[in-house]
Amino acid sequence: DDLAVKKIADDVRRDLPDAPNYRPEPPSSRRETGDPVMQPEARFNDNSGYGIIGDDVMNEKKRAICCIRGFQKAGTGFIGYLGVDGAALITNHGVIPTMGEAKCCTIHFENAFGEGESCTVRLCDVIVAGPKNFWTSTTKQLDFTVIKLDERKFKDLNTGRSLDITPINITNPPTIQNRNQIFVIQYNPPGMKLSYSASPCYVVGPLLLYGSKTVLGSTGSPVLKEVDGQLVPVALHRGAMHITGCKFGTLISEILNCMFERPYKPFPSRAEIQRVLDAHQ
Repeated sequence: DDLAVKKIADDVRRDLPDAPNYRPEPPSSRRETGDPVMQPEARFNDNSGYGIIGDDVMNEKKRAICCIRGFQKAGTGFIGYLGVDGAALITNHGVIPTMGEAKCCTIHFENAFGEGESCTVRLCDVIVAGPKNFWTSTTKQLDFTVIKLDERKFKDLNTGRSLDITPINITNPPTIQNRNQIFVIQYNPPGMKLSYSASPCYVVGPLLLYGSKTVLGSTGSPVLKEVDGQLVPVALHRGAMHITGCKFGTLISEILNCMFERPYKPFPSRAEIQRVLDAHQ
């Protein structure tokens, strides 16, 4: 168990900004750091059902979510729709930091052709050529990577079978308010199986905080909100501030602002985060 905890701590440390306020500690010393602390079992109640979200809606979103495998690391991403810029792979900078690494990655879709029929696509085969096909922001800031893709070229690496995926539209993210219910749909790369978790959320600057249960390799997962029976992305999952504390992601609205050279909000201090959490206990 100690080794498992250390592995989780190492994984979380890679996901967090390289700043003194965001260096996660093991559980034994967590309360001595003075960093923001939120116990998910005290402040959040995870749901086990989809509520009014139909299975067809959930399954459609799941088909657009992929496990990314690269240089001795793996993460999660999803196929998003950028409007006039078409489709794109959206994930964390920590998963794909450069175009060079992107071209060496594969993306794996569970149940791509139906229950139990998966598909693996070589990323270099579907990247759109051109000067504006890659956006990224480091883990010290918004921590995202967006790569333009031609989804019409998606073919299974092993069989050559074409894959039809409906990208998840991110062009008009909904307003997110404190205590809105959100869903995180994620991969666990060792088994490459999809799972999801739900909880209320809180907004602090460019970040969304939540108590959803996440797993190793879930960085880059979409965080979604129900709007009129549909699931709409509101954030990109990044990691955890503490092993047993709150999880956090970057708001999609701030990612779009950064991509298209509009002002975006600065990373909040630990005091700002703690004030929001204390106000909603």
